Order: sequence, then structure tokens, then C-alpha cells
Amino acid sequence: MKYRDNLYELLEISPLSSKEEIRRAFCTKVKALHPDMTGFSSEQFTVELQKVIEAYRILMDDRERAHYDATFFKYPQKVEKHYIPQKRIRYSISLKDLLKKEFLPKKMRRKDIIHEFDHDIEIVCTQQEIAKGAVALVQLPSRILCPLCNGQNRDCYVCNGLGRISTASTFEIELPADITKTTILTVDLRRYRPGTFTDLTIKYLRIKVTITK
Repeated sequence: MKYRDNLYELLEISPLSSKEEIRRAFCTKVKALHPDMTGFSSEQFTVELQKVIEAYRILMDDRERAHYDATFFKYPQKVEKHYIPQKRIRYSISLKDLLKKEFLPKKMRRKDIIHEFDHDIEIVCTQQEIAKGAVALVQLPSRILCPLCNGQNRDCYVCNGLGRISTASTFEIELPADITKTTILTVDLRRYRPGTFTDLTIKYLRIKVTITK
């Protein structure tokens, strides 16, 4: 995954900031972005707000923050891992719909698509990559507790009174080292819960691991 922005600068905080400092910075930034303060159109506000929400989500998640720091700042990682290139991680139509639209089209159920395609994600890798400790970074639809109102303000302009914000969380999926041929893995996402205030919209993941030469 490539990061184009310095998330710490975006929230105007130090890379050593605590989670409470990140939360306060998020609230301050969101209030400063409000159209009444900036003159932004609703479209501009939405674009800028999504950047701030994404920065907040990444920096509040310990695993994602560690990966961000290692990638953006090029800090050495404690454990050597072999990350599969994103172009070789292919999402099925069901996950694409969930990620883009946050719900499946009418008359189309995820279980029906799983039955037809047999998987949510296909990861293409080599036996050598598996042996090195292959890791795939996948994005899954999720909801986070609104940091501005903590889910308690029906008039909140960030979550529109829903209490939670739809977003996507990134997960590290480690592929078993004993895979020798193309196979289907079922991953229980309950053990991958990204944070105390984050919920996944799906509970399990079907991954097709395709082994190539």
C-alpha cells in the first residue's frame, strides 16, 4: 500500500502523539473544516473530511499505524515479511460493491456471489513467496465510532446522526507456509478486529490462493 500524505501533518500532530492527542486533533480539524469556517462547498467538505477520517482511522489502529510508519517513514520493521503486490490481490464483485457502495445491489446477496465465485479475494503468489512468509494487505468494509460525537449526537454533521462512519480497514493476512497448491482459505475475521471502536461489516473471508511458477 502506498501512502501519499503525511498523516501526522494532516492532523497537525507529532509522530509520537498518543491516541487521545490524535482524537483531540481530529475533532479540532473537523471543526476547522466546517463550511461555516472555510466556505467550502458540500463536495469540497466531503473530500477533505474523508482525508481526515482516513488519517484518524489509520493512526488509531496500532497495526496500521506501525505499517504506515514503516512504509512512509521507512523505519526498519522488526519482523521481515514478504508483502504481495497489490496488483496481485483481486477482489470479487461482492467485496468491490461493499467497499464502493457500502451495501450490495438489490436482489444480490453476498452468499449467492460467494456460491458462484467461491471466494471474496484471490491472491496470486509463487511458492517462493509463500516460503518467505507471504503477507497480503487487504481492505475490508468497516464502521468506526464517530470521533466527533462518540455516537451521541443526532445532529452531528460528520456521521449524520448515525453514530458511526462507514470506511475501510486494512488487514495483514499471513498466508500459511504449508500451502503447496491453489487452495481456498476461510479466515475468521473476529480475531482481526481492528480496534475497540471499529466493527467489520463481514465476519469471515474466503481467500483463493493461486500458486504460480
